[in-house]
Amino acid sequence: MSDIELDLQARKELLLTRIALERVQWSHDVVMVRTAASPRHMVTGAVRSVLPDAWGDALFKSSGRSTRSVASGVGNGLMQAVLIARRYPVLVSLVGAILARRTIRRILVFGTVGVALAAGVWIFRSNRPRL
Repeated sequence: MSDIELDLQARKELLLTRIALERVQWSHDVVMVRTAASPRHMVTGAVRSVLPDAWGDALFKSSGRSTRSVASGVGNGLMQAVLIARRYPVLVSLVGAILARRTIRRILVFGTVGVALAAGVWIFRSNRPRL
């Protein structure tokens, strides 16, 4: 083989290697975009941008003890519940039938309000400077 043929062969191999590397990077970028465009991440990002930092951390913080990739905050739990509701519509109708009872609905409303107030007091007290 002549020097020109070897040079062309080397250029061809370099070009094929570059294409393969760019394809791997492209697939990695596509996965990152799909993850960022998922409803869970979009809602989490929108809520974090509106709320103060302490509230966003309280809702969406991940626990250091958890080995799973799912964060353990309240907001992430709510997003998980929404995803389960989308996946199993029969379960949602059963829960709706149970919640149609007046006493259960009252218990849930007062319980939710109580938990929300307790969480607000806890967040407020944790951000207050100590004397």
